[in-house]
Parts: sequence; structure tokens; C-alpha cells
Amino acid sequence: MYLSSFKSNDKYGFKDGFTIVIPAKYDAVGSFNEGHAVVMLNNKLGIIDVKGDFVIENKYDDLYHLYGDFYVARINDGDSWKCGVINTSEEIIIDFQFKYIKSESDKYFLGFKDATEIKEKHLYLSLHGRYTYKDATGCNWYSQEGNFITDLKVEYHSTDYVIVKNGENHYGLLKSNGHLLIEPKYTELRHCTDDIFLATINSDDSLEYHIISDNDNIIFTTKDRTEYTEGFFKVESEGNDIKWYSVDGNIIYEGNASPLNKNYLRICKNGKYGVLNRNGQRIINFIYDEIEYITSFFAVRREDKLGLLGQNGEVIVDAIYKSIESVCIENNPFYIGKTKNLSRWVGFDTYKYAGYCEDYPFDSNGHVNYRGDKIDSLLRQKVYIAPISTYNRALHIKTFGQFNIDNILILDNGTSNELFSLSEGIINNSKFEKIEPLTQLCFAVKVGEKYGIFRLDEASIIIPVEYDRIIFYGGHTVLIKQGELWGAQSLISKKHILYPILKVDIPVENKEITILDDTQAHFSVKKTYTNYEDKEIAYFTIIDNKGVEVEGLKKIQLDNTLKRFDKNHYLTASNGKFGFVSEIGYVSIPFIYDEIVPKKTGNFNVRIGNAWGVIDINGHELVKIKYDKPMPIYIASPSGSFFDYEDLKDEEDAFRNSERYKDKFIVKDALSGYCGCINKEGTEIIPTVYEHLIFWKSDNHLNKYDSDFIFFGFGGYESEYSSTFFSEIECATWGCMNKDGKIIIDPKYDCFKVTDQFILAGRDGAFLGNEDGNEYTCYDKYNGVYDLYSHEGELIIGGFREFFYDDTNRVLALFFGGKWEKYCSYEDDWNSIYHYNYTFKHGNDLWLIIDENLKTIQRKEDGTQYTFNKGFIGKIEIKKEDKKITHLYNMPINLMAKGFSHFGRNCVFIKENNQGTSKIAALDYKTGEITPYYDAIKQINDDLFFVSNERKVAVRTISDIILSSDYYLFTLPLNGYFFGVKRISEDNSMVELFHIDDIKTPICVAIESVKTEELIDDIGYGRLKISFDAGKKLCNLKVPYRKMFSDHFLELIHTEESNYFVKKWEDTYYFSTEYEIGYDSPNDSYYDDDDHDYMRDSWDAMTDGMYGDMPDGFDGDFDFLGR
Repeated sequence: MYLSSFKSNDKYGFKDGFTIVIPAKYDAVGSFNEGHAVVMLNNKLGIIDVKGDFVIENKYDDLYHLYGDFYVARINDGDSWKCGVINTSEEIIIDFQFKYIKSESDKYFLGFKDATEIKEKHLYLSLHGRYTYKDATGCNWYSQEGNFITDLKVEYHSTDYVIVKNGENHYGLLKSNGHLLIEPKYTELRHCTDDIFLATINSDDSLEYHIISDNDNIIFTTKDRTEYTEGFFKVESEGNDIKWYSVDGNIIYEGNASPLNKNYLRICKNGKYGVLNRNGQRIINFIYDEIEYITSFFAVRREDKLGLLGQNGEVIVDAIYKSIESVCIENNPFYIGKTKNLSRWVGFDTYKYAGYCEDYPFDSNGHVNYRGDKIDSLLRQKVYIAPISTYNRALHIKTFGQFNIDNILILDNGTSNELFSLSEGIINNSKFEKIEPLTQLCFAVKVGEKYGIFRLDEASIIIPVEYDRIIFYGGHTVLIKQGELWGAQSLISKKHILYPILKVDIPVENKEITILDDTQAHFSVKKTYTNYEDKEIAYFTIIDNKGVEVEGLKKIQLDNTLKRFDKNHYLTASNGKFGFVSEIGYVSIPFIYDEIVPKKTGNFNVRIGNAWGVIDINGHELVKIKYDKPMPIYIASPSGSFFDYEDLKDEEDAFRNSERYKDKFIVKDALSGYCGCINKEGTEIIPTVYEHLIFWKSDNHLNKYDSDFIFFGFGGYESEYSSTFFSEIECATWGCMNKDGKIIIDPKYDCFKVTDQFILAGRDGAFLGNEDGNEYTCYDKYNGVYDLYSHEGELIIGGFREFFYDDTNRVLALFFGGKWEKYCSYEDDWNSIYHYNYTFKHGNDLWLIIDENLKTIQRKEDGTQYTFNKGFIGKIEIKKEDKKITHLYNMPINLMAKGFSHFGRNCVFIKENNQGTSKIAALDYKTGEITPYYDAIKQINDDLFFVSNERKVAVRTISDIILSSDYYLFTLPLNGYFFGVKRISEDNSMVELFHIDDIKTPICVAIESVKTEELIDDIGYGRLKISFDAGKKLCNLKVPYRKMFSDHFLELIHTEESNYFVKKWEDTYYFSTEYEIGYDSPNDSYYDDDDHDYMRDSWDAMTDGMYGDMPDGFDGDFDFLGR
């Protein structure tokens, strides 16, 4: 049983395939590991078993699996926490004393005394729990029994040993249980094999190499360079003389050699290779062109021939073959019932098969891929001779798979194949042109162009080599073809006790044959008979394992192969219509369907004419037969089952490209062509009466659905050459329904957009797109205006072009006016090729900023707010008289902003105009008070702002300056602390430390005097970046480069340097207008409008024509309006 998680109604459970095993009742779940899974219920975590029972009560704040039976548990304590290790019996393995714990190599636990928590993953249980940590320090190593091992730095660990390094960079050795074996004293220490180590130590300015045991006994010592290579020590003198030592210190060879493994050394003489064992005994003489050690034997090559030798050099297979295959197939002729999954992932989306099955049968004709190339997808173990590469044609021994010499071997000499076993050698009577394994005992063999079956334990042919084709699906039956007719035979030995029961002996007399059941006892066949007109008539029927037809089916003319579901339901067709018959011949579901498609659920998609529906195995109609496409598997699924949309990925399904959201699916009536909506139970929840029906997609290209609203439309058309950001249907009129199908917005709009709080309905416009000469155009822009609706369908306000919303403070920023302009995006005059696109020009039109009650944030002269009626539609009337353009607003323009930048915490940042280089001010939500306009402004908490003008920076509130503009740089406050930098002379600067709670007085001088040029360079490298250790106090503050700071400052902060480093000029930590310092401009707006042509027209729009022509030299300041 394989349990995977599923989500239903925002709760999680587990299923096996499609069968629900543990109902969806948890807030979050992890994956099952060795029969247990972490789950979250009521914001606490516990562990359940495969039955859904808690083995560890849900009482921990975090819980995640390490390996085996071990889990890390976390207990929160206010702002702090502690972690420990428990098992599924809730035994405490590691006490709750660490901030972070992880495992190493499924053998050790690493507990960290200090760590910083990054974030909490509330509803997602990753492999590492709900929390993420960084800056983990104070590492302690423990064994899986909970024994403390070391708090030194671990350089190497294995199952038995741990190599550590102390603060003096000396290496020592511990047992895996923490027992000290060797005190740290070596310059280097390397584990070689078993209990042998290679140690180096400085001696008289030179290195001395010691081969030692784990109790520090010296086996031998040398000053020559020593390396350990696969079981041998290679010692090379300064004169390049090489000696090979065994691990017990004996010289076994002098000269060039290469280890094959820890027991064998390959040596060479006169271009021929031999082998020494670890005792220095030559076990293979210098007679081979190549020798490789493979698992438990030697593969040897003599010219282009391959052979096998044993571990003592004895000949197993003479070197006379081209390739040798080890039979590793997993099929067994006595596997009765459904063949187990034999596919194996081998990487790069590639699968192979460990045996033959329904998905990958043996076929003597071979398999081909989609390009028509022959392929072999059977997992094989093989040793063979082949060129090294396409470019290097030198011969080389190659292998694939884990070759097992104890299996039956297929020896290939290039012209014929033979079978071989270690116990018997060459198998009698087993020489054929080609041999392919079907099972461990049965082999398909080829002589000439004919095929048969050879059985190993009988050393004889059991199916004569006289057939043109053989197909094997696993189990105990092969299908055989002779000429144009098919039959079937059993692979089971006649001597076996089950042979009389399982014997298959179907004469070769059928036009087609298919195995129907897992026991391979029933077959669907196509036969023919001659009617009274002497015409040959084909029909389908069921036969048993002896070839006898089912008597009851003789009276029914079947014209399609049969597929078995149970003994009473075989899917087939009669007179062109599909239905079901039973094993004994009666019609169990009438032949009335034009098509029947089985679903994974066990139900069936059925078609009558052009209409689709769903029936169950008993013929009951689950979904009415009226729709234009087959239903996906999760519609009308049996109770106790759950199907994800992902379950369809391996199926060709018409709904994969259909509209769906959560448990709702858009369907189309096959007769009328109109759309409706059904749920997972197959019930029609919205009738099929709408010409168009779509769900809202936040990303039309990614098919990302994310709202409960359904949009219905009439008119329009679908073009294969274009689409809009809203739908594939163009020129339609649209309305909106809620999730229950109730119409909440009448059909009178061109398009919609949905946010978390609102519905934007577009009208009175057209769609615009990039005209780049491509055949397909996506119209991703809209030049109309929008009306704003609530999710309940209530009109709030309308007539605007652009919309932004501060969901924290519930403030709207709406832009009225502006225009779309067409521009040439690509120009090729020579070939007369021009591409066009559209850009939006804000000009000097205005922004309306209002709260959730439709009250303006900006105040009237008497300090009160202007309130709009709900459903208000903003309009701008444009009048042209005597070459003068007048914009007439039906809104109070003196309470509208000339530009919008972004929302702050409790304010909105507005601009002097809509230009990208405009100055910026902060407008307070509560009071309507506004700061002066600045070159840059950045909010640092609810009340304070960094501001800059004329290359000076200051700190202020909405109403007052708090820290005067003597500074040219501030750093972003961290835990309230920040640096202020100011010039104290033409060339020098000073750095002061502030805290935002008392911003008028610096805490101290951090740098008394530094050359400004050097400081700016240091800033670029992040040396002014502060960070904090575990706490938030000044004593926890760290800097990365202590020597640049004053002694007094260093006395107040942490004694260690931080590890922080940044790439030059890429930090957003600094607030400054110095051109040498890169910073993240707090002026960055959603708009970047380079249009400078609206000034005169905008004068008329802003003044409503009441102030005559625009004065010469007017600078765009409209503040005098209303005075």
C-alpha cells in the first residue's frame, strides 16, 4: 500500500491510488515514512500510522522526520524554543536543549545550541518542518543511541569512526560512540579501509607519512609522498620511483600499476596485463589486452574477444565471446494474477522494465519508438566489447547493469548464442542463433526466421521452433503466430503439479487473440465462418485455455475484441454498437452506445451520437448523456475515492484543456452548443443555457485559475489567431455569476479582472496588443474604463482607468483620464517592416485617493472630507474650442492628487505630477496632512520618514523635522539602530549611531573621522552593514569590519565580526542621494511616463477654463486652485 496525500475542502488526508484510506481531516500533512506521517491538527503536530491513529499526540509546535524511526520535535516557549529528538514510541533520544537539529548520513544527530529562525510555514509541512533556520552555531554530535560524541569540528565520519579537528588544526580520531581513540595531534588524518588510517605530521619542516591502526599503532613510516588508492598505498620517491604497499605494510610491487579494488592490483608488462592479489601473489599472467574487475569476477579481453575469470584467476568462460548477458529478468512462469509493476526509473524521464508485462510485452518482432527506431526497454546486465567512443574506435570492455555471475548467462560469439551456468557450464542443447529471456527458466529462441521456446530445467525445446512470431505479456502463457493465424501455449512444465489446471493449449486457428484475465484462463479471439452465401464472416468470442468457445456467445454476433472487467461484464460491440456481455453469454448492458471508454474509477464514459455521459459497471446512468465531451475521471467517482486533476496527466482526456476550477467544470451541451457547469458528483449546478462560460484566470497563458467567480457571455467569436487577457472569445458581452450560479453583475461589459477584494469590470473600450507581424496576437491591454464592484456584485465606484488598493488600510487609488498612444516599437525602412505597440500616457490627469467609505484622503479647506455616493461614476468631459482643450471633471479636482507613487504603512505617497522624475510627498490617511515634496522619501516606521533634498538627508514625521538635514546617508534601521553619515570637512566624514526611539541624540560616534572617498568605498563593500546575534540589544549588534570603527562603539557591541558581505553597489540598505552610492530609490513608482506634451491642455483641464490661457513660464504648480 502506497499512501499519498490529497486535499479536499481545505483539509488533508491520504489515499492509496484513488481509494481514500485516511479521511481529509488534518490542517496539513507530511509524507509517509516507514509507516508513519507527521500531521497538523489544531495548529499542533503529531505522528499517525497508516490507519490514521495517533502514535504521537498532536502536541508539538514542529515535528519533522530525520530517518528511520527518529523525528525532531520542537516546543515553543514565548519568543524562544527548544528542539529534541524522539522516536515513534515517544522515547526522548536527544534532550530538548537545542535550537536546531539535523541528521548526518542516517547515523548521527547534529544539535546546534544557537540558530536564527527565518520564518514559519503555517500550513505546509516540508521535509524539514514548519520552520527554517540560519546562522546555526555550537554544533554537538550525537550517536543514534543519544550518546554525546564531540563538539569539535568533524572533518570525516563513517559508520565506525569520526575524525575531528581542534582549534589548533590538529586531527584526532573518535569511535562512533564518542570513545576517544587518538588525541588530536596529526597535521592530516584520512580513513583508508577497515581500521587503517593515513596520517601526516610535520617533522623538521617536512611531512612524515604514517600508516596507523585505529589505536595509533604505526604500521610503517616514510617521508616519501604517500597516497591511498583502493586498498593499496602508493609511495613515490623524489626520483619518481614507485612502490606499492598492502594495508599491512608489505611491499607487493615496484613500478606502475593500478588497483582494481582493495584486493587486486593490475600490473602491465610488454603491453599485456596481469593481476596481483593483496599478498603480492600473481593470480593472472601477462596474457590479456585488458582486465577489469566486475562485482565478483574478472572480465578479460584478448583482442576482440571477451572472457570471465574467477577471483583466483581460474577460467570461468573462455575469451572467445563478443558479449555475455546475465539473466536478471523478474518474470516467473508461476506468477499467477495481476503482474506487479515492473517499470524502473533510470533517469532523464526514461523508464525500463525489469520483466515483461502488459505495458511492455516481449515481441519477437521487436519494439519501435515514435520515430520508428528499434528500442530495447528491458533492464539487462551485460558485459561486452565495444569501441571506447564514436571518435575513439579502440576496443574496450564495457558493462551496463549490476552484473551477477551467479545468474544464468547468455554467451554471444557473434554468430550464435548459448546458455551457461556456474554449476553446469554450457547448457546442453542450448545453442541457437538468438536467445532472449522470458523468465528465469524459459527462453525465446530463434533459428532462421522461426521462433520457439527453450526450457532451462528440461534442457529442451517445449514449444517447437516453427512460429513466425511470439508475444509474451508475463505470467505463464505465450501467444504464437504461424502465417496469419494465432494460438497460445503454456510455459509451465508438464511435470509440474499445476500443469493440468493451468495448461494452455489453443490451436493456431484464430485471426486475433487477446488474454482477458490475470489467470490467463480466458481469451478473446477473432474467428471466421462461411455463411450460406459462401462468404467468410468474422466474429469475436471468448474461448477457454483449451480453445473451446463459450456456448452462450454463439447466438450473439460480436464485431469487436472483448475486454474483461468481471465475469459478468466483458466490453465489446455488436452491429456497430457497444455494450457488455457476461462470461456465459447474456447481455449485461445493452448494445446501445456508439463508444464506451473505461475510466480509472471503474465507471465508463459513454457516447450516444455526439452526446457523452457516465454509467457505472451495472449500467446505471451517473451523468446524463448530453455533453459534447467525455467526463474526466473525478466526475461521478465512487464513494471512498479521491481523484486529483494531476491523475489525468498520463491519460489522453478531453477535459485536460477544459475550463475547471476546484470542484466545478464547465461543460457544453452536445445539441445546443451552450455551456453550463457540473460538480464532481456529475450534477448540473449551472444549466447549459449560456453561449460562453469561463472562470477567471489571473494568468491566461499559464491557465492559472484563482477565484470562485464564473463569467457568462453572449455574442462574439473565437479566433485562432488572437486572444485577449480575459478570454479566448473576442467581442462578446460579459456578466458575472458567483460560485452558486447566481448572476451578480449583468452582461454589459467587455472584460473583467478579479482581486482578493474586488471585481473590476471593463467597458466602453477595445483591446490593444503588440502588432509585431506574428500570426498570433495576444491583446494584453484595454483602453476602456473600469467599474469597481464588491464580490457580492454591488457597484462601488466607476469610470477610472487604473486602480491600486491598500488592503491593510483599505484605501483606493483611482486614476481618471490619460490616453493610450500607439508607437513604433521596431522600424526597418529598407524592408518596409514596422512593428507597433501601445503605451499609456498619464499626462497631467488626476488621481482620486479615497478610503473604504468613499471619503477623500485629501481634505477640504475646512478640514473635512468629501464623500462620494456608492455607485458614483467618474467622468471627464473634453471640450475643444478655438484650439483650446478643456477637461471637465465631475469630481472635486482640488481633492485629487497630481501623481501617485505607492502606499505606505499609514499613508500614501503622492507626486507633484505624473512624470517619472517628479518629487514625492507623504499624505497621512487619518489627518489628510501632507509633507513637503522631496527628491526621495522612505518610510522607516509608522511615524518616521527618511527624506532627501539637494543631496542632504533628514528624518521627519508627517508634520515636523526630527533630525535636521546635516547628513548625506542613513542606513536602514535594524532593530531600531541605524547609522547617520555627515561631512565634517571637505574631505572627511563622521558616522554616528542612532536609535529611532530617541532620534534627536546619537548614541555614540561610530567613526570619528574617515576620508569620505574611503568610506564610500567601504559602503560599497557592505562594511557599514549591521546584523544581530541572537538578541536585539546593542550588545548583540555585529559589524563585518571592526577595525574601521571607534573603540567606544566597539565596547558597546558584540565582540565578534559578522560574516556579511555584499557585491559592490548592489545593496538596498542605504538611503542617500550621493551619486557615488547606489540605493533603492523610494521614489520608484508604478508609473514611468515620459510624456511632456500635456502641459497646456492640462491647464485647461485643471482650471475648467475659468482662468484663461496658461501663463507664460507656468511650471505646473496648480496649488493656487480654489484660493
